[in-house]
Amino acid sequence: MWSSATSGASTLHEAVTSTESDRVDRPTCTQILRPGYRLGEVLLRPAQVAVEQPPAPDRQSAGSSVSDRTDSA
Repeated sequence: MWSSATSGASTLHEAVTSTESDRVDRPTCTQILRPGYRLGEVLLRPAQVAVEQPPAPDRQSAGSSVSDRTDSA
């Protein structure tokens, strides 16, 4: 059975959407959007999933410096 805490094997999942979240400390599959199929050991179609990942530290600091800029014309 699939678990929301599973980080997942990249060959078995296709990330369709990705969002940043403070709830996770590494990229995590949070929702199956379309199930995948295997026939024995052969992958017929990877599962399409939604992934949450931790916020990037660079974006947090860059975002505040952008709003502090003023244009002088």
